[in-house]
Amino acid sequence: MTLVCGKEVQLPEPNRKAILTYVRDFLLNQNKKSIQTEAADEYNKPICLYRSEDKTCACAAGSLIPDANYNSNIENHGLHMDCVRSRIPSKYHEYITFIRELQMIHDDYKVKDWPEKFNMIEATLT
Repeated sequence: MTLVCGKEVQLPEPNRKAILTYVRDFLLNQNKKSIQTEAADEYNKPICLYRSEDKTCACAAGSLIPDANYNSNIENHGLHMDCVRSRIPSKYHEYITFIRELQMIHDDYKVKDWPEKFNMIEATLT
């Protein structure tokens, strides 16, 4: 067990199905985006964070970063950047592209649409 957003979690095995199940369950239980409360991007869209400002929420990729590995200096950096990758356990590094796909669900869709989007990805894994 490890802490993520102050909650004890069992990080998934390093495979697409396990990562999807873990991230989906984490985000659906959280039931809100991890966003910067007082800022928006150039399209007036909230800025997503690996960890919310109060550290109680995470995005898809952020849910795989143990609290002990998290550092706020990764915010506003892409998942492919070394400063972010180095915070994610190495057993997931070969799945970064897949994790980015899950990240897009968090960042680009409304919470109410998440189950459908996760189900669509799950259907491609069979």
